[in-house]
Amino acid sequence: MALLLSSMLPFVRGTGLWLAGLGKCGGPKVNKQKNKGATGPPVVLVVVALVVLSFAFVMAYKGGPGPNLLGFIVGSILGTGNLAGYLVWENKRKAGKKFGDWPFFPARSAVKYIALTSWALGGWNIFFWALDVTRGA
Repeated sequence: MALLLSSMLPFVRGTGLWLAGLGKCGGPKVNKQKNKGATGPPVVLVVVALVVLSFAFVMAYKGGPGPNLLGFIVGSILGTGNLAGYLVWENKRKAGKKFGDWPFFPARSAVKYIALTSWALGGWNIFFWALDVTRGA
């Protein structure tokens, strides 16, 4: 029985099958990630932060109740949510111990200041939205 069991282990290993009284048989878990080099900041969320800032600025420039409300939602709410998502994603990448930041400026600081500016523009937009709504424009 022991000879038969030991000859079956190469076929059972890695399949997660349970053998009677032996527990789970299986080899080490293989990391199938192909990215072996250093990872940088999530560029997609940096670009999204810039788009959110641009949109909030355009809505503040355009003015009116509709654009100001939309500028508030995008600037203050989506800008803050994008910052939170960026920080979580960047922390997960830093946990991999192969993180390399941009050499010309730290992306974390840039995204924080972009989000702060988007939030301020969202505050500007909601102020003028409230002003338009209370004046009946």
